[in-house]
Amino acid sequence: MAKHLRRIAEPIRQYQGEKEAEWLVNWLNITIDKKGRERIIHVVDLYLNLYWHRTRMKGNISVAEDGTWHAQKMDTPDKRKKKELEKALDQALSYYRMTPAIDLFGPTGDHPGVMTHWRPIPGSKMERDMRRAAYANEDSLSDENFAKPGSHMGEIGALKSALELIDSGLIFKISRCRCGKFFFLKFVHQRFCSQKCRIAEFQSSEDNRKKRNEYARMLYHRHKALDEGKGK
Repeated sequence: MAKHLRRIAEPIRQYQGEKEAEWLVNWLNITIDKKGRERIIHVVDLYLNLYWHRTRMKGNISVAEDGTWHAQKMDTPDKRKKKELEKALDQALSYYRMTPAIDLFGPTGDHPGVMTHWRPIPGSKMERDMRRAAYANEDSLSDENFAKPGSHMGEIGALKSALELIDSGLIFKISRCRCGKFFFLKFVHQRFCSQKCRIAEFQSSEDNRKKRNEYARMLYHRHKALDEGKGK
């Protein structure tokens, strides 16, 4: 049966980790709080740089040809770089000075609802920045983005989401397209957020341009040879 004649809609395919990453991906693409967005991106980038540096570092113990074990020097370029990245990451995270909060809500006289959350420490730079961002974000969402998961959360929610993705290892599946948009990696080899960006990259790539020109010349000479053969 043709797809357009089916009464039951086909389920949308979900990839492992896609639902967990959806909130952060949407927030990064939608929020107009550009400074908050750059802070979150900076934290994630520092973590990724530290992670990949750690995977390339040599072990602390080396084995000589005679089979004896030797401890490496405590101060090496690799270890200094690791400390620099750790310090930079700690400094980026130190901006987030928060305190737990408990809010009661609902009509007076009724059993109130309870909401626990984190909020900026009063008087901190984070509190001032988030107050300005809240005014800027007011009524800023388009109808298209209004219902997307994560579109309404602020920088604290984005940080919480980013830390959860780091903890689960799913942060490696969030990538940035050539157009600047963030997307979830459904496949290891995926490089673009859409077919449109993939085609645009193919058309603008210097190597691909050369290949197209060579192919066009090959077709020209082939047709020319065929025409000459017909004329004989």
